[in-house]
Amino acid sequence: MALRVFLLAICVSLLGCADISLQTVDTQERVLSRSYRVESGPGVRVRSRMDDTTLVLQTTKACQRSSYAEVEITEVKAADEDVTGELIVLGLALAPIGTGVGLLVDAPNVYENNRNGRAYNSIGPSGAYAAGGVLVGTGGLIALWPIVELFRIAAAGEETTRTTERRDEVLDPNVRCAGSAQPKSVAVQLRVGGQSIYSGRTNGKGLFQLDLTTLPKSRLASAVSLEVLVAGQTVGEIDLLPVLERQAAKLREADEQLWQRVSQQPCVRVGGGPAGRPDDGGCRSRRLYLQRFPNGRYAEEARDDLARAAKNTRELQIAEEQPDPATERAIEQAQKVREAQLAACRKQCERSCQKNQSCIDLCVEDGCQP
Repeated sequence: MALRVFLLAICVSLLGCADISLQTVDTQERVLSRSYRVESGPGVRVRSRMDDTTLVLQTTKACQRSSYAEVEITEVKAADEDVTGELIVLGLALAPIGTGVGLLVDAPNVYENNRNGRAYNSIGPSGAYAAGGVLVGTGGLIALWPIVELFRIAAAGEETTRTTERRDEVLDPNVRCAGSAQPKSVAVQLRVGGQSIYSGRTNGKGLFQLDLTTLPKSRLASAVSLEVLVAGQTVGEIDLLPVLERQAAKLREADEQLWQRVSQQPCVRVGGGPAGRPDDGGCRSRRLYLQRFPNGRYAEEARDDLARAAKNTRELQIAEEQPDPATERAIEQAQKVREAQLAACRKQCERSCQKNQSCIDLCVEDGCQP
C-alpha cells in the first residue's frame, strides 16, 4: 500500500512539470523617435474648371502625410493558473502527515511488546516510530507535487521588451504624391436641391467633361446652384445663372433658325376637307414649329398663318386640287433635314452624357425633339 502511494506521488510530481500559462498584467510603452512620410492614401485629388458652360474635372490618386513612431514596448507577464487542485491535494497530504507526526510524538509512551512486562503493546515503540515515519513520508510524497507547483507558479512570470514602428496619425489625408500624378477613375454626381440629376464617372485618364447646357432645363429652371460631388465628396458648387442664360440663348437661336426655314414656305392649305388631304408643306412646318416652341417668339404668327390657311381652305375645292411636285419635294427635303438634325443632336447628347443612358434620354427628350 505504501509503495502504491509512493509511486502515485512520483507520477503526480512528474505531471506537475507542465507548462504554466502566463497572462499580461502590465504593458508600458516608450516613444524612442518619430518620423514623417508621404504614402499612398485612399483619397482623390480633384482639379476642376469651367470652360464656358462645360464642366471639366481631372481626378488623380491622392497621398497622405502620416506620422510614425518607433516605440519600445515592455510587457510584464504573470502566471495564470488555477491552484484549486494543488490546494486540495495538499490538504489531503496533511492527513497522513498529521497522523504520522502524532505517532512519532507518542512513540516514547507506547508500551514495549514484551509479553512478560508489566504492560504489553503488540506494536511497541519501534513499531510506532516506523508507522509514524511511513505516514509522514507518504504524506510528504503526496504533498511534493502541490508544493512544487505552488513554488513554480509563484516563481513564474517574465518581462519582455520589443521595439516596433507604428503609424500614429494621418496629418494630412490629401497631399500631392511624389512623381507624376496617377489618374483615377471615380464616380461623379451632380445634384440640385439635394436631388441627383446626373451620375457618371471620370474616364480611365481621370478626365470628365460635360456641357451643362445639355442637362434637362426642367431640372435647372428653379435652381440657383449645382452641387458637384466626386467620389461621394462635395468638391464645389457652380452658379447656374450663366448656364441658364446660355440655355435660353441656344433656345432663342434654335427658335430663330427654325422659323427662318418655316417662314420660307407659305401656308396655304390645312389638312382635312372633302379629299382628306394633309397640310401642305408650309402649314405642316408651322405645326412642327408650334410643337417644338409652343411659346416661341413666332408662335403667334404661326397660329395666325394656320388660321388664315384654314379659312382659305374652306373656300377652295380641295377635291380638284392637284399636288404640287415642288412643294412635295420641299416637304421631303425638310423632313430629311429634320432627321439629320435629330441624329446630330442625339450624337451630341451621347458625347456630352458619356454613354449614361438616363442622361441621353433626358437630353434627347428635352433638346432634340421638334
